[in-house]
Amino acid sequence: MLQFRVVYKINTDASVSQQGERPGVGVVIWDRDGKVMASFSQGFNTCYQPQIAEVMVILEGISLAVSTGLLPAVLESDALTVVNDISSQVPLCANVGVVISDILILLMHVNVLSINFCSYVG
Repeated sequence: MLQFRVVYKINTDASVSQQGERPGVGVVIWDRDGKVMASFSQGFNTCYQPQIAEVMVILEGISLAVSTGLLPAVLESDALTVVNDISSQVPLCANVGVVISDILILLMHVNVLSINFCSYVG
């Protein structure tokens, strides 16, 4: 008998506006049938650089999967530079490097199978 592992999909995205709108981040975790299992969103009263907002939401997405037990999972983000920085596992000195270090430490202890780039439409 074949057994299928339940693998969840974590989608993350950050919104940074230069028009004075409130920036924010969002996470949705889906099961293999496309059912939403958990979600998170948060607005900010301060403005972050896009790369910092994107790494923050990836960290939130992994943390949400851990806290809800929705693992193993794959994570998708539309932030190609951030995905590449995390995948390279090379320490960065920039502000974003501190959060990436936190992500890498967390990934050593949880079952996130991959972090992938995914171009969102719309």
